[in-house]
Amino acid sequence: MIDFRQFTRLNNHYNVRANAIIFFIINDEDLRSVVVEIKSETKTTERDFMKLAVEMKVMLDSMVNRYVPDPVVFGVLVEGYTIRTYKIDLECNGVYRFINLRICYLLRSKYDMSVLKGALRALFQLRVCIFFGYNGLGIS
Repeated sequence: MIDFRQFTRLNNHYNVRANAIIFFIINDEDLRSVVVEIKSETKTTERDFMKLAVEMKVMLDSMVNRYVPDPVVFGVLVEGYTIRTYKIDLECNGVYRFINLRICYLLRSKYDMSVLKGALRALFQLRVCIFFGYNGLGIS
């Protein structure tokens, strides 16, 4: 299920708001698994990356509190024509591992078809990672 309510609060302790959140419903609770931040090309800052990282950490902590086995959260940062995909998980107790999965680009014009292959590969990689990351939870 996809939640496109803009400015959705992740929990009561942090005042961070994502542009989109993808979540699964397990035992009548929503398990937030993917967060998306979208910024225009002219308004990008380092704070956007930090905001995404904090949102992902809060979501991972929520999974840990719900005793999810091998919790993992994915993030997508869109800055103008650039898409960056990330993954965060726990290496061991209290050690977070933040991984940059891929960087790709969106089409700027009809003559920019060469970047389409990279964008499709990045999104397919994210789809496969999400599938295998949550396959053990009985989510299809």
